[in-house]
This record gives sequence, C-alpha cells and structure tokens, in this order.
Amino acid sequence: MRSLRDFCLRHHISALWDVAMAPYTTFRIGGNVSALLLPCNEEELTQALRFLSQNGYRFRVIGNASNLLFDDSGYRGVLISTRHMRSLSWDADGVRASAGAPLNDVIRRAAEKNLGGFGKLYGIPATVGGAIFMNAGAFGLSVSDFVSFVNVWDTKEEKMRILSAEECLFSYRSSIFSVKREWIILSASLRLERVPCREGMVILRETLQKRQEKQPLFYPSAGSVFRRPEGYYVGELVEKAGLLGKKEGGACVSSKHGGFIVNLGGASSSDVLTLIALIKQEIKNRFSVDLELEIEYMM
Repeated sequence: MRSLRDFCLRHHISALWDVAMAPYTTFRIGGNVSALLLPCNEEELTQALRFLSQNGYRFRVIGNASNLLFDDSGYRGVLISTRHMRSLSWDADGVRASAGAPLNDVIRRAAEKNLGGFGKLYGIPATVGGAIFMNAGAFGLSVSDFVSFVNVWDTKEEKMRILSAEECLFSYRSSIFSVKREWIILSASLRLERVPCREGMVILRETLQKRQEKQPLFYPSAGSVFRRPEGYYVGELVEKAGLLGKKEGGACVSSKHGGFIVNLGGASSSDVLTLIALIKQEIKNRFSVDLELEIEYMM
C-alpha cells in the first residue's frame, strides 16, 4: 500500500487506512478495508481509477453503500467512495449530478426549483451513481425514467464514455453497469418536469410518510434484501411463512416489512447470511419460489 499512499499524497486525494466499513454502510456491518479513497471530484476519481488499474489493485467504487453487505472480515482490496462528489448543475430541464450526490438531496433541491416528476423516489438512501447502477425504484417509478445521459470512465480503455439512457440497458433493478463493472459512473444528466414547488413538496412529504408506515426506517438495513419475484411480493411470502421477527444474533427479519432484514445492534454479516439462507429455503419449500438477492455481498 506504500505506493498507493504516495499516490494519494501526491494528488491530494483524501484516504483512510485500515478503516472499518460498518460506519460507511447503511447496514452498519462490515470489517476493515486496507484503504478507503474519498475523491472530491471527477478528476480525482479518474486519477485514482487509472492508478489502481495500471498497478493491478483489486478495487470497487461505492456510493452510500445502501445496497451492500460487507463481510465481517472486511474487503480484500481498495474501496473508493464517491460520497464527497456532490456537485449539481441545474438548467431549465433538469440537473447534471455527480455520482456521489445523495438522490434525496437532488429530489428535494429540484422541488425547490420547481422541478420534479421523480418525487416518489424520495427516501431511497442512495447516491445518484448507486441509484443508476441498480436502477433503483419505488411506487412504480425507476431512476431510469429520468436519465438522459450518463458520463462514464472506462477503466480498461482509460477513456471517457457518454451513454444514452438506451445504451445503459436499464431493466428491473439492473443496468449495463451491473455487467460491465469496468465502466464507472462519474455523473448523470437527469431530465425532469416543471412542477410547482408547493406541489412537489407535498409529494415528498406523502412519499416519506408512506415509507415510514411500511418500512423499518429506524433500524440500520440495506433496504429490500430480495428482488421481487414475478407475480409475488417478498414481504407477503415471508409473512405467510411465519418468518416475521425471526432473529439470528443481532439481525432480525423486520416485523413491519418481511422483505427487510434489520440490524438491531451488533449484527454480523454471518447473522444476516444465516437469515437470508433460512428465508430462501422456507420460501422455496412452501411456495416453490426461488428468491434472488437484491443486495450485494462484499468480501
């Protein structure tokens, strides 16, 4: 790691060394990573990506880590967090947002500027980059409904790419970035609608209220653990299987929403994985439905 330390000092890129990942995830679970880089802009990010690629480091770019479960033993490689990359550039039709901009901040500030249409996504604890990566959605809307272009750094060819929404190959909770991991999202242009501020703020409040009523927002979690199987709702299947409130160590199947596993305090990755395995097996046995993970396990 000496060469990486020297690189970060030389290019004034903030970095943390041998740091626990738990405080940097919404699950509050995860062991140490050797290096966590925190670039402030696209130039610093691309410099870091070029250095890591050229020197054979194993690395991964993360946003708010709201869809990730880190192993208790940590991550074997370098992590780059975009959380300091929050710049926004507005025009009459929308916004160009850096990858690390919190989606909720973008939605709220858009409403203040009489822009909207995506208020029903309010409450998703993702960055813009993370939301695009997994095509996050809620209440019948997806981030892909508002994407015009995505600016990408190709780590293999070491060049910038600009992808249209069509080229991003969006589908349910997926995109081309799930497959082509060498393409790193730098920023995105979102196309919005003209919505009066007062009307937009009402939608935000109503959406947040619905989330609070239906989801366990006051406990650390990684959101919906499983993808929605065609023709079913995970929460209903889990409830019918009698698994609401099922505990393993500090982890628990939420009694409010069966699709969530929450950290009651001190949960380990093994606690969560045990519950995941139990849920999958019970749902398979009772309903012949194979559940697929929506969260990603990192080790």
